Amino acid sequence: MTSFQRYKSVFFILLSLIIFSSCATQTPNIDAYSAESDKAKDFNAILKEEISYFDKEISYYRSNDGFDGDVVFAYVETGQYSIAIRECKKAINLNPDNAIAHVILGAAYFESEEYMDAIEAFKQVSKIKPDCSVMHFALGTAYLGAEQYSKAINEFKQALKIKPDCSLMHFGLGTAYLATGQYSKATRAFKQVVKINPDFAEAHAYLGLAYLHLKQNTKAFKSCKQAIRINPDCAQAHFGLGTAYRRLKEYSDAIKAFKQAIRIKSDFADAHLGLSLSYFSLKQYADAIKAGEKVLKINPDCADAHKMLWAAYLGLGLSYFDSKQYTDAIKMCEKCLKINPDCAVAHTLLGHVYSLLENTDAALEEYKILKTLDKDRANQLFNIIYK
Repeated sequence: MTSFQRYKSVFFILLSLIIFSSCATQTPNIDAYSAESDKAKDFNAILKEEISYFDKEISYYRSNDGFDGDVVFAYVETGQYSIAIRECKKAINLNPDNAIAHVILGAAYFESEEYMDAIEAFKQVSKIKPDCSVMHFALGTAYLGAEQYSKAINEFKQALKIKPDCSLMHFGLGTAYLATGQYSKATRAFKQVVKINPDFAEAHAYLGLAYLHLKQNTKAFKSCKQAIRINPDCAQAHFGLGTAYRRLKEYSDAIKAFKQAIRIKSDFADAHLGLSLSYFSLKQYADAIKAGEKVLKINPDCADAHKMLWAAYLGLGLSYFDSKQYTDAIKMCEKCLKINPDCAVAHTLLGHVYSLLENTDAALEEYKILKTLDKDRANQLFNIIYK
């Protein structure tokens, strides 16, 4: 889920600042933190505006029982989740009401993608302090990770009852609506975000994506371009532009936009897929294959990439056939059939090539297969073999 993966960065940055505020004697230096973390840069201005509120809200959590949350959270930041979890559990055994230990425990589970355990940890904090908007926000985000979207929406709504002017919480709600296909509601949520924080680039980008789903292309262009004006390195905005251009069959512009998204975020699977589909539409099959194979390296289970690839292999095979490069045509047909064994066109083409190469036995094998897939194509191939 692309939107959630990007959204995780927002949550983790905010949670980091919450914990730093809880463990330290003064509010953290947000500029310094952003300088150390590229993923914080997009949200630096937003966090500056809202951290003072969060700092007040979580001051309740400051621990006086010797638990060094700063040190333990460093384990989370460096990926040493098991150590962080162990230390938090020790602290909780000594003091079940140690809220900051529960928060860090939830963060450790969240970052290790053990979302149900994260939910349980954040629930413990909410029991200690039920009216904390930050913990409703944390729960909403964990529910997003667990793909329990209705619960995520409820938690974000609870957070907004307490803190109605928090752009990040509206952003979380919009992300949940986007994940569940509630695109009209998503647009309302993201509009609220940019009303509160007009320079929130990601919110403009996600608003554009929601508009794309609603087939409101003009509004999608406007939102994505606004995101890029604010932050030229907003990958989601370039992806949105590429998708809009592809929908309008402006494939060359789509390719440029998808390439920008990939330049910013090299493992952006959806952008690689959009690039692949755009090349395919221009019958640039070799480039389509290259981009499609990158999708599968990132997400091996992407059904759309598999579908595009077998079609691109077939298209390239037909091109090789037309230029009498029969060996290459065979290779492309075989790659196509490895993904889609029932592709009648590929079996027909393969049989035709074998016939031209005077490999009658191989051509007849393709004919036998075609008899069970497409009788008309089988008869066509039979006539080619014995013309």
